Amino acid sequence: MIGNNFELKFRSKMYGQNLLNIFYYEQTAGGAFGADLLRAAFNQNILLPLRAVCSDQWKPYDIQVQNLDNGIDFALQMYAGTGNVGADGLPSHDAWSFTYVNIDHFYRSGGKRFGGVSESSQTNGVPTPTALANLVLLEVGLESEIGSGTALYQPRIQNTVPVVGGNIYNGVAAVTFGFLSTQNTRKSNTAPGF
Repeated sequence: MIGNNFELKFRSKMYGQNLLNIFYYEQTAGGAFGADLLRAAFNQNILLPLRAVCSDQWKPYDIQVQNLDNGIDFALQMYAGTGNVGADGLPSHDAWSFTYVNIDHFYRSGGKRFGGVSESSQTNGVPTPTALANLVLLEVGLESEIGSGTALYQPRIQNTVPVVGGNIYNGVAAVTFGFLSTQNTRKSNTAPGF
């Protein structure tokens, strides 16, 4: 339903390590029960370009979508397959880093880090031209309104410390690819299990 907020948990694995990314979206068009439509839109607009920048050692595990304004609207999908880059992968804590630029200066910007980086997609930490082109496609998917059928969803940033009278979910002005980074919570023995 228009105005509803959704939490989308995307889980994957690299070398047996669990990787988790959590996204927030607001439905801007369409009717009730949009969780499954958001799932389909995520697969088309985010997962496809993400697979293009991940090693074949990286495996999507599942996606869980929950309407935060309606306790009965949810979707779940298990995945098969791997990333599309056939090369040795870097350690699971190495990640492509993106910044979600918040439209409201009262709140912090957000970020996403995607593990599964392949050795052949970078040279000395700099993406190769092919990897950079695919990272730009992923960047566009992350910052854009996505949709499936007539339902549309805008990316949001969850505020962890909301201001009195402020929004819990803020709009995204842009998403920018930053650099090859690391995710400390993904270093050995620190990542939570599924």
